[in-house]
Amino acid sequence: MAPRHLLPWVLPAFLAFIAACTQDSKPTSHGTESAAASVEISGARAAQAGESVFLSAAVKDSSGVLIPGAVVAWSSSDSSLIEVSASGTVNARRIGTVVLTASSGAVHDTVIFTSSLTPYTFLFADTASQADRQLIRDAVQNAHAFQMATFGKGLTDSTTVFGGFTISGCASPGASAFAGGRTITVCLGNQGWKVHKPVIRQKILQHELFHLWQFKHWSATPATSAAWVMEGSAELMAYRGIAARGLLAFETGLGCQVKESADFASRTPPGLPALSSVEGLQAFQSTQGPLYTHSMLAMNFLTTAGGLTTLRAYGDSVKAGASWQAAFTSAFGKSPATFYGEFPGYVSGLTVPANYLCGI
Repeated sequence: MAPRHLLPWVLPAFLAFIAACTQDSKPTSHGTESAAASVEISGARAAQAGESVFLSAAVKDSSGVLIPGAVVAWSSSDSSLIEVSASGTVNARRIGTVVLTASSGAVHDTVIFTSSLTPYTFLFADTASQADRQLIRDAVQNAHAFQMATFGKGLTDSTTVFGGFTISGCASPGASAFAGGRTITVCLGNQGWKVHKPVIRQKILQHELFHLWQFKHWSATPATSAAWVMEGSAELMAYRGIAARGLLAFETGLGCQVKESADFASRTPPGLPALSSVEGLQAFQSTQGPLYTHSMLAMNFLTTAGGLTTLRAYGDSVKAGASWQAAFTSAFGKSPATFYGEFPGYVSGLTVPANYLCGI
């Protein structure tokens, strides 16, 4: 039998059919970015400063169907406060509030995320600058972390930090901040605050927060502890605290204290009175001159051998009912009388820097 031949028009039609089938069988790409119609963030909206949490973002098409494997880009309005990784991990670096955004193609979702620090509440006058607000939050966070690292315990009772302008306790133009009860008040409108640069403002807040630590863990007051011990240890912890954060080398801060004390002595000989004469709060507060500086030098001398943990040992003894003199002898290895005899020689041996370098 002779071979059959396809009609001339059959072969082209058959090939066109095959081509059409082949084209229809190709997989369809969602094109995750172009197909995305909505993004929805889920997860926590707050964390403690220093903690990390995870957020997720669901990307859906115009039919509300979840798009698996959709590419999501994360961003923070201020990564110095709260940062977010490509995978949605949020790192609350500092106390504050930011806007976090998850984007996929042309669509996005945002959430407000806040980091806080227990047990602190921050209140500010409406006219307080954002720079002052953040500096105060940072200083409290840094001080709390330093107290925990140094002593293994910080404040646990609800504590309020307030920054304002028309405050009765800020009546003195030179006032910068003060502590009382479970509150720290910052005198934002006073020259005592405004004259200082940011690093020293941080030091001021660390000083006041250590006073609250003293009230809590020493159960100490000017009636149960020498005033110069309380103020000097607060000043020492403040300078050690900002040094621990890399804001100012401790040796630089110490040098400024030495120079301030020496300059006062040269202007007003013979300088500051003996610390033995300013154990009481009234005598301490009525003394003219850089007595906080002098007290800080004293506490630095006392803690040189045993470190800052001797401050906790002193406070533990006072809290247990010992007299401040007995607690002093137990913690620092010498009686107040012995210390008073040694301290002038220590001060006279300190090198006085040529210039102030710490922005006082």
